[in-house]
Amino acid sequence: IIRDVTERKKVEEEIRRFSVAVRMSLDGILTGDLNGNIADVNDAALRMYGGTDKRDMIGKNVLDFVVERDRTRALQDSMESMKTGQGKTIEYRALAKNRTEIPVEITTAFIRDEQGEPIGFVDIIRNIAERKKAELALKESETRYRSLVEQSLAGIIIAQGPAVHGVLVNRAMTNIWGYTAEEFCSMSPQQIEKMIHPEDRSLFFKSFKDRLEGKNVPPHYEFRALRKDGNVIWLEISAGLIEYNGRPAVQGIFTD
Repeated sequence: IIRDVTERKKVEEEIRRFSVAVRMSLDGILTGDLNGNIADVNDAALRMYGGTDKRDMIGKNVLDFVVERDRTRALQDSMESMKTGQGKTIEYRALAKNRTEIPVEITTAFIRDEQGEPIGFVDIIRNIAERKKAELALKESETRYRSLVEQSLAGIIIAQGPAVHGVLVNRAMTNIWGYTAEEFCSMSPQQIEKMIHPEDRSLFFKSFKDRLEGKNVPPHYEFRALRKDGNVIWLEISAGLIEYNGRPAVQGIFTD
């Protein structure tokens, strides 16, 4: 009696690969029922919790591993996901075995039966402590940078394109040109064009465009500008290509 078991073998191989992926995952993975009771966890989840045996987690409610102040929100998020049928990725504070708080990012999905009805859940848990440290360091760096920019005696502006517009202006810049920082950052490209002397517009805007595209442009040059009161002033600019909010930008330092 010969039976073709190709499909069965394919399923078995798929299950084996999936099991290996879950076991080797660097993210914590746990499964449970619709009441939030944990049925199984992988090694990464156990290490994150600080346990030594899966029995430290299996059978307990998933909310037991979330800090108390986040539990109500986590329960509401879970009920909303179940209602909409769509999982979410949300940040919480997890609670380790030694009562240490761990910032985590949890992605929840539901296990469904053949009729499509939810019968359980899968949580993928990522420790984001290092990312939070990096975000804090970046925020502190940006704060120091803004402080230095604001205290500078030279006018400083950060502009982005392709149509030039200001995104950050310091006080010295407003004194040089006579416009407020709010006016600078809300100007249209046409308004900005009128701030440059007609005979120097080609030089100014071509230099900006080329620099934004990464081309080799002299970092220093002089041009004439028109103040808000209509007076013509000579400015020396030192410009360079930087990254601001994840996008290329030109930082210009202006001296009257």
